[in-house]
Amino acid sequence: MTKMSESNESRLIEALEAVKAGVARLDAALAAVLDDVRSLSDVRAQLAELRGEFESIKSRAESLDAAVGKIEAALHSAMNVARDSVCDPSLSPEDRVRLHACVARVFSEFGQAGFEVYAPEIGSRLDESRHACVGTAKSSLGPEEIADVVAWGYSFPSGDRRLAEVLVGSGSPNVEVEEPDTQDAPSAAPKAGISMRLDEPKAPEKKKKATAEAGGLFDQLAEAAKRNQKKE
Repeated sequence: MTKMSESNESRLIEALEAVKAGVARLDAALAAVLDDVRSLSDVRAQLAELRGEFESIKSRAESLDAAVGKIEAALHSAMNVARDSVCDPSLSPEDRVRLHACVARVFSEFGQAGFEVYAPEIGSRLDESRHACVGTAKSSLGPEEIADVVAWGYSFPSGDRRLAEVLVGSGSPNVEVEEPDTQDAPSAAPKAGISMRLDEPKAPEKKKKATAEAGGLFDQLAEAAKRNQKKE
């Protein structure tokens, strides 16, 4: 009888130990589930916070787009005023070159914010990333040099972009220039270039040859630019 009691007691202890181990495993499993639930709750909270930040950023971006649009419109207006000032026919070539350099410095400050204005100088090198060559002008300047500017260009953060339209030089030191009869001819439309609005000389009855010393209109501006650079 005693032996049977001892055997039953031993089996009972083993069963209790097994139950205890099972409870421990269940406790660990429940703890893991609770951790997952807490983690899921944290993730949901973070997602909700991110959604709020996204809406805030979206609202600020819309406001920023509106502000950028206003800046671009203001720059367009400023470009027109600057172009008309640079092309003022009452200015000498030297004054025109100095004014152009001042305008270029002012607009260059906007370049750091992504607002670029392409207002090339007469005599500067052709840059295909900024300039579109639309023809050739009779000038002592070479085919890789800008002899005249047809229109200024720009590149803005909104993606609005236009290359400056330029004419390159023909590379002829002595060019024959035929002066047009301006008595009945309509006035030409103004262009954006520095050299476009120089005072026209009185039209002679015959053709005259522009010598290397006198130069054409484009060469006068190129020389003025060089003299201005030496002064600076």
